[in-house]
Amino acid sequence: EAHALTDAAVPPNDDGRVLHMVLAAADLNALKAKKIALSNTSMFLTLAAGAVRDMHGLPVNPIHNGNRALPVGAYTGDGVSPRLSAVRLSMHTGVLTLVF
Repeated sequence: EAHALTDAAVPPNDDGRVLHMVLAAADLNALKAKKIALSNTSMFLTLAAGAVRDMHGLPVNPIHNGNRALPVGAYTGDGVSPRLSAVRLSMHTGVLTLVF
């Protein structure tokens, strides 16, 4: 299964050859729900043409799914247990909402 990222922050970096991305919570939750990236053997990267530009503004060559998809070089699993941060109850609708 695959997941296309919807949002990510890119912190400043002095080395123009390395791109670090901080994934949005929605994307992290989607990856977990789809059981993608459970280990270094279940995580591969594909890129659309022009998804990233280099330090000279040149677009990256596409990396298509299949034999050319890049495996992850380093993997750190999610070892943080969910923590309940809010609870809402509507007596009108009978809906209990748990926010993690």
